[in-house]
Amino acid sequence: MLSPLLPSGIPGLYSTASVHDLRQFIDSSPWTNPSASDPKSQKVLILDVREPSELSLLPAIDTPATIAVPMSSFRHDALRLIRRKVDELRRVHGDSASENSPTTLKDVHVHIMCASGTRAVKAAVALGWEGLFGDVSVVTGGMQSWGRMAPETKAATSRRRAE
Repeated sequence: MLSPLLPSGIPGLYSTASVHDLRQFIDSSPWTNPSASDPKSQKVLILDVREPSELSLLPAIDTPATIAVPMSSFRHDALRLIRRKVDELRRVHGDSASENSPTTLKDVHVHIMCASGTRAVKAAVALGWEGLFGDVSVVTGGMQSWGRMAPETKAATSRRRAE
């Protein structure tokens, strides 16, 4: 696993975030929390790079800003699917950023997750190398850590999704 070798990420490519950091980002982003206090705060996109067969073991984080792009198709599909998801979120939230602008993704903070963190590092290096996003981070411990988080903390995400 690469994460222990690079505990804070690779400067200029990606950083790391704990599941508790991710919880705070989810709470403060207008894309994941309609009652976020600052509608201009950084937009959070959660990228799940697990394979479809893994999703039944531990479901994806339930937010409108979560997208699944399996590592097996990441190289060919990731940027196209991420752009499509960002465009969808911008339309839903009335964001008027130009879809053709090269800076369209600079206000997007991408949090990448897999089961434990290894594949997320590979995806983060690839996205960080593109230089399109405001920030790219690997959620340390991945979905395994998210799954161990207190149920009431995770439930807040599902409750907000239902609102």
